[in-house]
Amino acid sequence: MIEFKPCASEKIYELLGRTDIAEGIIGYTAFEGGKETGYCVCNIEDTFVRIILLQFSDETPYIGEVLIKSALNFAAGKGAYIAICSQKVKKNHVLPFGFNPSKDGYTGEIPEILMGKCHKFGNL
Repeated sequence: MIEFKPCASEKIYELLGRTDIAEGIIGYTAFEGGKETGYCVCNIEDTFVRIILLQFSDETPYIGEVLIKSALNFAAGKGAYIAICSQKVKKNHVLPFGFNPSKDGYTGEIPEILMGKCHKFGNL
């Protein structure tokens, strides 16, 4: 079974390697069979949410996709409307449908990203 849960502050500190975390930082952890399999950390700034960390295996892209959607869903509840992900953070990972290339990496409207089907995996 795969689960996606909010990260505790201590886990976010560990992932970012610091304890001076700004207001608006959120994180989600993916668990598969009770084992941590991925992380997504974001910074919510007014109507924008910036993905600042993505960690998951490229062999399980569905984990990353649902991690991102979980974090964006939470951010939308806090008033965010636009999602941003830099190429440095994206690396070779697959982003959900709705993200489009921009001069700073990738951006998308959160409602569009959340309503789209997951890449090759159907509706997760």
